[in-house]
Amino acid sequence: MNPLEHALHEQRRALDEAFADYDPAAAVQRLASRVVQERLAAELIRPTPPRAPSAGDAGVDETVRTRAAVELEHLCRLVVARLDTTALLSDFVDHRTPAGAVVFGCLLYLTGRTEPAAFWWRFGAGAEDAEAMRFLVLHHCVENDRYDAAWWTRRMPDADPPTRPASDDSDPAADTYVARVEPGIRGVEDPDYGEVCVPHAWLKSRVQAPVEHSPRPGPRASCPTPN
Repeated sequence: MNPLEHALHEQRRALDEAFADYDPAAAVQRLASRVVQERLAAELIRPTPPRAPSAGDAGVDETVRTRAAVELEHLCRLVVARLDTTALLSDFVDHRTPAGAVVFGCLLYLTGRTEPAAFWWRFGAGAEDAEAMRFLVLHHCVENDRYDAAWWTRRMPDADPPTRPASDDSDPAADTYVARVEPGIRGVEDPDYGEVCVPHAWLKSRVQAPVEHSPRPGPRASCPTPN
């Protein structure tokens, strides 16, 4: 036996020993199972083609969404221009009070932080703050979420809706106030909720200047209705 034949013979013997317990039928079964699983996974992750909206879809009418957005921003401006805003924000910095959470949520909303604003409105609503619930109703109307808007509407205590309709005019003191305190907002990463906005400890030094008093907006019981 020449050296090449001897090397091939030794390699064959090593392979025979390594695969002595090899079961070809079981191997085929494992391969078939893997193919089936991969095909199932491909079906699950395949994008679903868009579906045309039907009459039964539970969405919010576009007119209602527009009116809710106008009213939500208007009420947020009224809140930050109130006489008690400074005291409520100061308490919120130290104690995370529900009423202060509502005001802080309005500040966030007016600086373009919509979801962080809703986070603090939910915080206030969890403490049965009717004003926080009203803001959540409007927020969910704007977000085209009729189910959550209706849920928070049912949670609100009975109250007459405001007689003054929402409008685009706003107290200019609100813009001044928001511009002054916006640097006091910072984002932190929460393990459960993702990024959450909280106030800097020195936010209180930004809220000392008084603003012109505006009336406290009254509760609204549901989404605005289209004309």
